[in-house]
Amino acid sequence: MDKRNAAASRGLTRGWILALVLASTGCSSGEVAEFFRETTPHEDYQRALALAGLHESRMGEHWLDAAAAALSSPLEIAFPYEEVGYFVASEPAALGYRLQLERGQRVEVDVQATSQGDEPPRVFLEVFEGTGGASAPRLLEYAAGDSAAFAFEPPDGGTFLIRVQPELLVEAAYRLTVRVDGALAFPVQGRGMSAVLSIFGDPREGGRRSHHGVDIFAPRNTPVLAVADGVVSRVEVTNLGGNVVWLRDPERRQSIYYAHLERQLVSEGQRVQKGDPVGLIGNSGNARTTPPHLHFGIYRRGRGPVDPWHHIRRLPTDLPVLAADSARVGDWVRVDTDGMRLRAGASRRTDVRAELTLGTPLQVVAVAGDWYRVRTPAGTEGFVAARLTEPATTAVATMVPNRTLELWNSIESRVPIDELPAAAEVPVLGEYDTYFLVSGASGRLGWVQADGQ
Repeated sequence: MDKRNAAASRGLTRGWILALVLASTGCSSGEVAEFFRETTPHEDYQRALALAGLHESRMGEHWLDAAAAALSSPLEIAFPYEEVGYFVASEPAALGYRLQLERGQRVEVDVQATSQGDEPPRVFLEVFEGTGGASAPRLLEYAAGDSAAFAFEPPDGGTFLIRVQPELLVEAAYRLTVRVDGALAFPVQGRGMSAVLSIFGDPREGGRRSHHGVDIFAPRNTPVLAVADGVVSRVEVTNLGGNVVWLRDPERRQSIYYAHLERQLVSEGQRVQKGDPVGLIGNSGNARTTPPHLHFGIYRRGRGPVDPWHHIRRLPTDLPVLAADSARVGDWVRVDTDGMRLRAGASRRTDVRAELTLGTPLQVVAVAGDWYRVRTPAGTEGFVAARLTEPATTAVATMVPNRTLELWNSIESRVPIDELPAAAEVPVLGEYDTYFLVSGASGRLGWVQADGQ
């Protein structure tokens, strides 16, 4: 059988299987597509844990729980974003972030992980479309490795989730960056959004029609630029648009419309690269009574005209300064101001997750700007202003264990990391509910039950 017949046979077999699944299960075509889709590195690793029986171990369960929590209870980020943190081998973790995006934006996500071990750490990076919570988000992009990165352009505006999770027993420092910008270049040389004086949807002809683009004003003969790599599909003169250029953007399956040009500088069928001149600013067509400007439009297959605003809007991409002390990552700090707010993001504009009492111990898990990303003793994560904390290095009380006590890595998981010998006076560095934060015989900090004294 030749390759062409073999391919046809595989397609026929797949078609029969698809029909049988639909008939026998009552599944929708979307559910069947999900059944056949390629698995991700994160899913492959999850299956490997199950095959090895590790999914039922304490560490395996915590790893799976962390993966789910990252999507169901993500933190918020603003752009551009940088976070520096540390993955601890004894504490399975996953990072979850929620971001609001607009159609026409491009997102670049990058995570770098480094460790002192012989094997490079492996980290899973994924982005989903969805809100988190009870509904299952839809996977859009993924990558894996000690250096994982991708860029994506959301098909529509909405809520998106990023999940970052290392394999089990990974001990590594990480750096995460997220940048968002318009997916297209700005179409007028030397101009920006302040030159846009008429927007999408503005009424025209007394409200009989709507404006299907944006008008960008500039001096006559200012160069008009290709906003993406593509092919010039039409160069024409019309009553409405005057001197017009249409550029086909095959990557995004859309057409770019340039109108009211003084002169066209390209020909039909010509390939252009982003930034190449395609024409000069003018006021041809029905714009003869207005100052020179470019009418810029985007037409997407199956949707008609779409708002170009977010496609060409430039956003800041310089990362904020890491002002908080990154040397505190992994350490414990205490709340220095009663009523300090634990927030969902590294900004005072984000939601409040909790109000913390004076002296509450918090573990610093990462740094972003002048904020600490922290975990409370109860396991809740959020951000606090670094300046409103103090190092948990001085004792707030003492305890004398009446028996040998296990020292736990956290109240939640209770993984033993050390012991406290009986009858030895131990400084207490923090208190939460009925638990003490203390230093074990090896110097490691952990939690013990307060009734053990």
